[in-house]
Formats: sequence, C-alpha cells, structure tokens
Amino acid sequence: MRAVLLAAALSALAGTAAATATADELGLASRAHHDAWREGMLAGRGRTGAARHLLVNLTSIPEKPGLSSEIDIGIITAFSPEVQAVLDRMDGILGKKTYSGRAFFIGKLGNKTVAVTTSGESMVNAALTTQLFCDKFKVDKLIFSGIAGGVNPANNIGDVVIPATWIQPHQQRYIRPLEDSKYFYYPTKGNTFTDDTFKQLASGEYASFTRPGTDQCTAAPPPATPCRALQKSGVVTTGFALPIPAQILTAGLDIFKGTVPAKFNIYVDPDLLATAKKVAATVKLSRSYTVPGSNTTFTLDTIPKIKVGGVGMSSSTFVDNAEYRKDLYQQLKAESCDMESTAFIQVCATNRKACLVIRSLSDLAGGDADGNQVGNFFGLASYHSSLVLTALVKAV
Repeated sequence: MRAVLLAAALSALAGTAAATATADELGLASRAHHDAWREGMLAGRGRTGAARHLLVNLTSIPEKPGLSSEIDIGIITAFSPEVQAVLDRMDGILGKKTYSGRAFFIGKLGNKTVAVTTSGESMVNAALTTQLFCDKFKVDKLIFSGIAGGVNPANNIGDVVIPATWIQPHQQRYIRPLEDSKYFYYPTKGNTFTDDTFKQLASGEYASFTRPGTDQCTAAPPPATPCRALQKSGVVTTGFALPIPAQILTAGLDIFKGTVPAKFNIYVDPDLLATAKKVAATVKLSRSYTVPGSNTTFTLDTIPKIKVGGVGMSSSTFVDNAEYRKDLYQQLKAESCDMESTAFIQVCATNRKACLVIRSLSDLAGGDADGNQVGNFFGLASYHSSLVLTALVKAV
C-alpha cells in the first residue's frame, strides 16, 4: 500500500501542525491534529483533483432551538471527520440544537429529515449520546456511521462492514484459580452466563470469548482432573477472565423484580439490515483518495468492498495488536472492532429503536504491515461510510 504519513500532509495543508516522523500510533490524534485536518478540508474548497471535498463549516451552522424534534432518522458518529463526511452528503442543513455539549445538526438527506451528531470516542459517550437522541427527538430509526479497525483477515482498509450482531467481550469477570492448578472455576448461577456466552468448537472444546485461544476446557476431560470434577456444576477454564452478558432493560421490566434478560449477542434491526443488503450492490467505492486541498493521494491495493452481515465487536480498548486480532477472528469471527457500536446497539435495544451500524475500515487493528494506518485513512474511511449511509437513508 502506498501511504504518505498524514502528519506531513497536514503540515503542508495547514501550516499549523508540526511535521512528525511517524503517525499517531493510536490514531486518537490530538486536538491540533483534528484542527489541522479540518482547516485542510475547508481550504480545499473548489480545488480540482480531490474525490470529494468536505465543504460544511460546522461553526457556521446556527443554533435553532425552535426546530422540530420530529425526524425520520437519527445519525451518530464518533468524531469530527465522520460527522463532516455525513454533513457533506446532506442536501440542506436547517440548523442545530445542542444538548449536553453535543450539537445535533438537523436537515435533509434525500427526502428524509435527519439529525446528525457526534458522540465522542468511547462506549460511555456513545451510550450517553444515543440516550439523548431517544429522549430529545421523536425518532424510530438510528444509525451509527464511522470508521473501525479490521479484524477479519479477508477485509482490507477502505472496505465497509455492516454487521448483523454486536458483542462487547471486554465486559468481563476476573476469577480466582483453583488451588495448585492452572484451571479456573466459577460456579454457574442466575444468568451470569447464557447459552451464547460460550461456544463449543468442532474439536469439542469450549472457548471463552474474553481470552481467545487460551480459555478452554475439554468437553470430555481426562479422569482425575479439575475439569472432570467440576464440569457439571460450573464453568472451568484455563483463563481467568470470563465475559459477562449485557442486561437489556426495556419498558415493563424491573431490575428489582424478576430476571432481566442478558445477552452476549445484540442484533441490529432486520429490516434495516435487509435494506443495507440491497443498496450495497449499488454503491461503488474507489481505490484512490486525494486529501482535499492537497495533491496527496493514497491508492489502495484492492478495490474496497461492502460486506453485510457477520459480527462486530466494541470495547473501551483500542485494539492494535496482531496476535490479539488473530485470536479475535479465530474465536469470534469478528469483522471489525471499534469503541462505540455495541453501546449504541444496547441503548437502542433498551429504547426499542430500530438500529444499524455502518463502519469503514481505516486500519487493520494491529495487522497493518507498516504500522497502524488510521492516521492515513480515517478520511477515506469516513467518506466511504458516508456514501453507504447516504444510499441506505434514501432507500429506507
């Protein structure tokens, strides 16, 4: 992959960010990095050669508290490049309403009235922003659009994934070991574990999703082993961290009365997913991306594709480790990983909102050959995600 470090490109673009020798390893760039990126976008208005310019100046959109809160679709992104990409696709922006420091931009996308906002990175921010949408707007459908790290080795930077189910394996319990043993034990009780918390592999072993590749206990262990003795009464594993399913509270349920359903897999809306499958074939993604306002072009090795279905993973951890990425795919078959989506899906489930997540891959979660590439490709990935989002919204 031919890649030029974004730091150098930004320095040439805006002249405000000091050039550095390496890209930000985490991709969670500083405010100066974001500001330089944004200034470069705005400076690129009217230039030729760029695939698409981000034209909307967020600070120029007026506050209009009187705008109707009744909308067709709510759209959430995590950070500024993602929301800029979405606003650039809109057919008109009427104004914004601000709640808890978050601006909700209201306007038209095709023939739909939408509100678009930025949650900020992290599971907590995503959950808070999703609940704000549910509390402040009359809306039945919510979509999260943004970038992610690729986990499935068959996926590449620039690809778009739209998973059918979402998990958060880092919601977990650390357990104590059996005395003088490499095995760990935790008795099954209540709904601490559900049928889909553990899965049986073809080999007959049971694998935990939290420490992939190491947490397992054979289904038919040898006699006189801790597994043999405790298998019938609890969970036995060679790992110490076990996942805890998420409780899904909805109207009519009382956490203090009865049992609240707990799920490891949380599913998106089937109708939105079916629509996504239809529109996926109509959206064409490009191999080349020119940074708006510059002559810096990135060219991907393959033509990006759109994949609908499969599993998406979220956690409060930025995954940038090749070995862990490999284990995540082997155990979970995850397509991607990010830091917001499952929290968004869980809040939508609680509020009974139809929901879907669209993610374009900006990096390979540690599988990048030349260091993490999110600093180079978050613009491209944000753009690709917005293209699919636009087609989906218009088709709903």
